[in-house]
Amino acid sequence: VKFNGDEVIGSEFGSSESYLIGSCDNVACGSGEAEMQISIVLDGYPAETTWELTNTCGSSSVQKSGGPYETAGGNEVIKECVPDNQQYEFTIKDTYGDGICCSYGQGSYSVKFNGDE
Repeated sequence: VKFNGDEVIGSEFGSSESYLIGSCDNVACGSGEAEMQISIVLDGYPAETTWELTNTCGSSSVQKSGGPYETAGGNEVIKECVPDNQQYEFTIKDTYGDGICCSYGQGSYSVKFNGDE
C-alpha cells in the first residue's frame, strides 16, 4: 500500500494484518472521493479469507468488507469509491490462522488508494 509516500506491502501473515492508510486531515479534492482497489490472490482455502476497510477518523466504523471466497487460487479485484479526506485501515483475515501464503498456495494482496499502491 502506498499513500502520500508511505508504502506497505503484504503477503505472509498469521490470523490478521492491519495498516493505516491516508490521514484524518481534510484534503480538498474535486469530487471528494477516491478509488480504493483491493486485489487478492487467494490460497488453497479461499473460504477462510475475509477483509474489512475501516474508517479510522471519528467512529472507526467498517466502511466495506468482503469474503469469504470460493475459488482456490482465484483472483479477486474489488474497487470501491470512498471519501478521500479520511484515513482507512485495511485488515485481511484468515480464519484458520495460517495466512494466505505460503503453506497452502501463493496467496497475496495489494491495496491501492487513489491510484497509489
